[in-house]
Amino acid sequence: MRDLLIDLEQILRTVPSINRVSHGKPFAISQEDAFTSVYIVPDATSYQPFKQGTAVSSYDNILYVKLYVNTLNETDPLAYTYVHSDIVKAVLDDSGLWSKVVDRDVLACTFDEYGEYPRKSFELLFELKYREPCI
Repeated sequence: MRDLLIDLEQILRTVPSINRVSHGKPFAISQEDAFTSVYIVPDATSYQPFKQGTAVSSYDNILYVKLYVNTLNETDPLAYTYVHSDIVKAVLDDSGLWSKVVDRDVLACTFDEYGEYPRKSFELLFELKYREPCI
């Protein structure tokens, strides 16, 4: 799991519109001091057998990761849509940075209700499927 989270951080750091990538606790949009910021938060894991056996290498591990994103949209009220698209493309791109991922998908996105506009936040939920090597 650790390697996936590090890979994800490295991938997000390649997105030009992102100024901060963190594994720390997400800042509330009203307290954010660096735009655009992305916080990587593991949400849950699940396991699926992919072949007969009881070893760890017989299972696909599925890590659900939320990305909390804080944006500032002063000059363009829809600037957050570019950030959203850039993040999805970067994570789903067949990148050499992925070292252990078998598959990945974007599952959902939720947006705030403009309570702090022109600051806007959203959450992206990704599913990262990986397999532990045989030991």
